[in-house]
Order: sequence, then structure tokens, then C-alpha cells
Amino acid sequence: MAVDPNMNDKRIYFEEYNLLPQFFKLFYTIQHSNSLRIPPEFVSEHGDTIPEQCLLAMPNFQKTEVAIAKRPGGWYFGEGWSEFVYNNHVSNGEWLTFTYTGDGLFYVKRFLFTSGCPPRSDLESLDAEITEIVTQPSFTIVLGGSPIKQHLNIPTEFWNANISMDGDKCKACLTVHHRTWDVLIAKKIIGYAIHGGWKTFIRDNDLGTGDRCTFNLVPSDGIHFHVSVER
Repeated sequence: MAVDPNMNDKRIYFEEYNLLPQFFKLFYTIQHSNSLRIPPEFVSEHGDTIPEQCLLAMPNFQKTEVAIAKRPGGWYFGEGWSEFVYNNHVSNGEWLTFTYTGDGLFYVKRFLFTSGCPPRSDLESLDAEITEIVTQPSFTIVLGGSPIKQHLNIPTEFWNANISMDGDKCKACLTVHHRTWDVLIAKKIIGYAIHGGWKTFIRDNDLGTGDRCTFNLVPSDGIHFHVSVER
């Protein structure tokens, strides 16, 4: 059997995906039809990265915009939540898991009360969802010496094929595991490079010569990479 040359990259990315922030909730119709409270511990750790408008995405590609309602009793999925419940036929006693990928995007999966398994309709689209995650545009850099500690050149072919930018500078985000760093991308004489914030990213992740970093471009309103590291 032929070996997929990208299998190692896929394994690394799945490991990174599994380490993303997650929480689960047991859905009760009476309590949760109009809003759902986000666990306080989750808010305490990740609240500064959650915008006021979020997107809930199911494995069947059903996506719903919801607003974050900040109340005295905590943070809730507010306006748009009832639409999410209705469109996805969420029923009393079902478990919901939420995986936060950053920039307000939550991947949601539900599990039936009767069987403990996802609904068949969700499973039919699960392979497609996984393929979409794995095949997001990406590039890989093996870190070299001192120049790469100052900035990171983005491959021109990758940039031209996947990213458009107005002006000479723009903000971007780099996420490793559950933490996100703000960086600045600037236009050079030839191509683009990550400048502002790159030194901090290198230091905080203890990156050094020979480390192999894969930058996966994820769906976002801005430029957001999930970065996996192989030492």
C-alpha cells in the first residue's frame, strides 16, 4: 500500500487540533433554548480571545452566527443561539461539545441522549469536515540561524495563491495549542514577511534552529495561522 507523503503533517495537525480549547454542555430544553452559558473557567482562560460575534459550525457544514451576551451571571451564547438549536434539531438531553479554533469560530458536535453517538446525518458529513480541516492551505519552514529570529519570510507562491492584502502592512494571528500571538505582516521589496511580534512568538515557544514549523491558514475574517511544531 502506498504511503501518503503528507501523513506526518496530518498527524501533527490532528494532534494540534485535539489540544485546542474545548468544553461540553448537557442541553436542557427548558434552560437552554434561548441561550447557553459558557463555562466560567473557559471564559477566564480564553475570554480575551472571544469576540462579540461568533460562528458555530457543525460537521454537516451548518453554520450559525451567534452573539456573546455578557451578563452578571456569566457569558452566554445569546442572539442567534435559538436559531442554532432550531436549525440543528438539538433536543433535550443531548451532549454538545465545543472546540474553539480562534477568531470566534467554534466547531460543535452533538451526541444523542439515547445512544451516546452523533446523529447519522452528522456522521455522513464528518469525513468531509475532516478533509476540509486537513487540506487547509499551509506551508512549512525549517528554522535556520539568526536572520529567521528577526522575521519570517512567507513563501511567495503560497501568499499569491491564498492571501490578499491592502496596503503594505496588516495584522495577523499565530495560534499554538490554546494560545494566540498577534503579529504584523509587512511587504518587502520581494514578497511578505512576519515582523512585529515574531521575536516574542519565537521566545515564548522556545523555537530554535532545526525546528520544523507548519503554518495552517484557517478560515477567518483576518489572517490566522494554526502553527504546529516538530522538533
